[in-house]
Amino acid sequence: MSKFTRRAAALGAGLALAAVLSPVAHADDHADARPSVTRAGYTELYAFENAPVYSKPNDSSQRLGTVRKGGPVRVWCSVKGPSGHIWYSIQDLAPGGHYVWSGHFISTPIKPC
Repeated sequence: MSKFTRRAAALGAGLALAAVLSPVAHADDHADARPSVTRAGYTELYAFENAPVYSKPNDSSQRLGTVRKGGPVRVWCSVKGPSGHIWYSIQDLAPGGHYVWSGHFISTPIKPC
């Protein structure tokens, strides 16, 4: 192998390694979601994608609406649904039990109900 070929291979390997280790290469689409804000009794979270709102903590219950991407919700507590997934109890639409799946928000510790 010629000296030029070895240098070109080393440069290519270095560029490939830099691309893999670059923080930009690992950026996700959650970057536009705002951080959570904790207030008296609730935590305000922002959806990084459209989040359906349900009457019970499972996706086979009645669908009540949608939290739009980037929209805020007031999360009062968390509950584990029948499938084992974590759901957030919210009261943004109206008083009463409304739930959104935690997977639509940046992971934040929320107190259990």
